[in-house]
Amino acid sequence: MGSIKEYGFLRVAAISPYLEVADVEYNTNSIKKLLLKVDKLNVNLAVFPELSLSAYSCGDMFYQASLLNQVLDKLIELKHFSKNINSAFIVGLPLIHKSRLFNTAALISQGKIVGIVAKSYIDNNQEYYEKRWFTAGDNLSDEITIDGEKIPLGSDLIFRAVNYHNFMLGIEICYDLWVPIAPSSKMCLAGALLIANPSASSSMLGKLSYRKKLITAQSGSCVAGYIYAGAAASESTSDMVFDPHLLISEYGKVLAEDRQMSDETKMIYSDMDLSKLVHQRLRTTAWHGSATINKYRFIDFQTSDNFAPEKDLCYRLINENPFIPHKKTKEHAVCKRIIDITAQGLKKRIAYSKVKSLVIGISGGLDSTLALLIAKESLKSYNLGAITLLPVTMPGPGTSQLTAKNAAKLCQLLDLPVTNIPIDKAVTEHLKSLSWNKKGIPFENAQARERMQILMDLANMKNGLVIGTGDLSEAVLGWSTYGGDQISMYHLLGGIPKTLVKSIIAYISQSSNNKALSDVLLSILNTPISPELVASKNSAIPTQKTEQILGPYQLHDFFLFHMLNHGFSPRKIFYLANLVSEIPPAKILRTMKIFYERFFKNQFKRSSMPDSPKVGTIAISPRGDLRMPSDISSKLWQNEITLLLKQNL
Repeated sequence: MGSIKEYGFLRVAAISPYLEVADVEYNTNSIKKLLLKVDKLNVNLAVFPELSLSAYSCGDMFYQASLLNQVLDKLIELKHFSKNINSAFIVGLPLIHKSRLFNTAALISQGKIVGIVAKSYIDNNQEYYEKRWFTAGDNLSDEITIDGEKIPLGSDLIFRAVNYHNFMLGIEICYDLWVPIAPSSKMCLAGALLIANPSASSSMLGKLSYRKKLITAQSGSCVAGYIYAGAAASESTSDMVFDPHLLISEYGKVLAEDRQMSDETKMIYSDMDLSKLVHQRLRTTAWHGSATINKYRFIDFQTSDNFAPEKDLCYRLINENPFIPHKKTKEHAVCKRIIDITAQGLKKRIAYSKVKSLVIGISGGLDSTLALLIAKESLKSYNLGAITLLPVTMPGPGTSQLTAKNAAKLCQLLDLPVTNIPIDKAVTEHLKSLSWNKKGIPFENAQARERMQILMDLANMKNGLVIGTGDLSEAVLGWSTYGGDQISMYHLLGGIPKTLVKSIIAYISQSSNNKALSDVLLSILNTPISPELVASKNSAIPTQKTEQILGPYQLHDFFLFHMLNHGFSPRKIFYLANLVSEIPPAKILRTMKIFYERFFKNQFKRSSMPDSPKVGTIAISPRGDLRMPSDISSKLWQNEITLLLKQNL
């Protein structure tokens, strides 16, 4: 047992409390009660709205010494209150400094006011008149003495938690986000991974949706977490109604949101993955420079050591099938888009090669089925009727009755004449010439190579292009025969993982108006995945089952996604898999061991893989996304898995 901190997560909250305008004592007491609540939730950082101690809509009362003095007193009171809670928090307040009034946000943690950030850009448009009261803090870099302590004050502060790895916080206030180059952009380039925005924004038709797009886009372009806390509708409604919009975004995705209009207290919280953000920045050249680092003061602070237990990571959505969207409508849009991408890629290759035919080996399995469907769609979409589509079935010793039937039926329903070339005799004679009469790997690989030889020869005869039918997951695992199905003239499915292959075929089946075609596609989906290379005496269904040998593809794709996309360690991937999968931990770890062994051992196959269109965030082309030596050691990763096995078996 550990804490979510050990896996790179930080629990954050955005809060819109009910406030009384200019009633500082009431507002402070409300904030205290909410801090006690977030503390029980093991929240590491809570963000309250802009000017939350006084309320935003005080108007000319911001000139009153009574209001400003009480705000300062209550800030000190909150500082002392923070000694008894674990959560760090941000509150907004009007603050006098050198005879000027600033709109500020204070970070408080463990009995200290860590620093106070001044709003850089003062909104003075339409319904806003902030310049009447506040001075812009865009060039402010100073310190202020409060309760006998010198506190950093300015717009050049980045807060660094000394006991929480990667907890680097920047603060911008409301309108700061809406300018052409937001302060958060510069803060993130200087190292901030997390941006908090205490805000008070009016409610207006169309503004909420635009604000959401703005926040998510900023978190995406900055590769950062973004916490937005809008003021409640309990602010004055004399001339406008305030929008209590709460939003937590991570790298362009919404983790939590509350957009309901209410003057009641509201709160959202989620677990931010800081390690994922760091990995993404390591891969992005925009973060390779350091020109902005020297423009900021880095303020160290201490956070609580009372972190949420690892089993308590439940405030973010973790997809068991990360390549497939949760929502069906979005899944269908993804499937349609992948078909479009691969069909366009094939169209370009046909045009360049000036071929007259496409040759595809059809087995009745998932991958060859999808390759055939995409090839047919490409010819149809781009009016390439002069190009002949040549499906070839090559039954061997392990071909089952079901897959043979499905292959033949599929070609019939697609109105494609199929060429059938059995390989039993050719393989037997070939191995006999090498004095090999056993089964095993040579027997299996000889079948795959014989099939590819047939396809290549037919392509030469027909002025054709051999379309590869292996997928991304198989290439990652090296589940292919070198010089056999590992090669082709165009690796059409090389960017599509197995779980997504199944999803696309299901989408095509559901979208088809041809019931017979839908039925055969469903039959293919329900057939055990198999290379059918082990002699089975013409069995009814495949006897060689890939997932019994390798483990579930669902797990392999989960490992693949989080290893290559996020750079996660085996320990963290195992932790996440345990959270979302009903598969026993022991089986997850055994499958993980196979995944890492095969991933490292089979890089030589990927180093010579054919051209393949990239369709998602992960690709393994040696000319594109994955630059990796074929003889790299896997010891570091295997040792970590071995330790996990000892701890969990």
